[in-house]
Amino acid sequence: MVPEEGSPTVYEDVEALQRSDRYCFVDYVPYEAVNPDFLELEDYFEQTYLPLFAEKISRIILKILYFTSCRVYLTEPSRPCGDFSYDTDIRSYSPEKMDLLIRKVIVEDFSSLQILLDSPRVLVSVCGGFSVTFYGLSEEMSSFDVFRMLVDQEGLFLKRGGGENSSSTCAMD
Repeated sequence: MVPEEGSPTVYEDVEALQRSDRYCFVDYVPYEAVNPDFLELEDYFEQTYLPLFAEKISRIILKILYFTSCRVYLTEPSRPCGDFSYDTDIRSYSPEKMDLLIRKVIVEDFSSLQILLDSPRVLVSVCGGFSVTFYGLSEEMSSFDVFRMLVDQEGLFLKRGGGENSSSTCAMD
């Protein structure tokens, strides 16, 4: 992929959006975990429910890919695996291949998936474990309700990150 002269590279775009103070993340609990014993539950969930979480996130991401125009990039890992292309737009992958990739990224934590939405300008970052973040997303955006409904449909929670009320559930009142 050759960027137009003067335009930011994909990773410059990703980094700029990741610096945004407007972001939401997907979580499996509706509250902020302040109890130090919560780590025990988190470890248990990671060992027991991570594949289920990956399945839910895959359904959310696939629906987003077919809802709005976007570019999808798999970052080059230190040890590439599978029949995947790295650091190039892979939006053309079939739903089956994209589903396999999303689950593999979450469960095996071998790389990250960066999804750049064209409009609104939002980055969906899928990393290993329970790490799924929507950078640049705010409740004022018209697509926010759709993303929140997709997350709700899977029994997960879209929570605000950064600043005040950083872990409050993103909701339209």
